[in-house]
Order: sequence, then C-alpha cells, then structure tokens
Amino acid sequence: MKKIAETRITNSSLTTVPKAVKLFLNAEAGDVVGWYVDNDHRITIKKERQ
Repeated sequence: MKKIAETRITNSSLTTVPKAVKLFLNAEAGDVVGWYVDNDHRITIKKERQ
C-alpha cells in the first residue's frame, strides 16, 4: 500500500482531504466519499456514485 498524504484530526473530529487524494479520486466540493474498514482494520476511502 502506497501512502500519498497524511492529515491531522482536529478536536472537533474534522480533517482536510489532501489535494493529492482529491485529485486521485477526481473529487469536488459536494461529492460524497465512503469510509470502509476491512478485516485487517485498514480503512479505505472511496468516492461514491451519486
């Protein structure tokens, strides 16, 4: 697995989507992303279809 960015989580549980991730997902403001966890406790973020 290749790391392309990292962010911090704020006290309000917010984080910023890094530009590299946004470009990779071709995501724009208002798009929905899903957070998935597998059996090895790895998280995957995917742009959802609308």
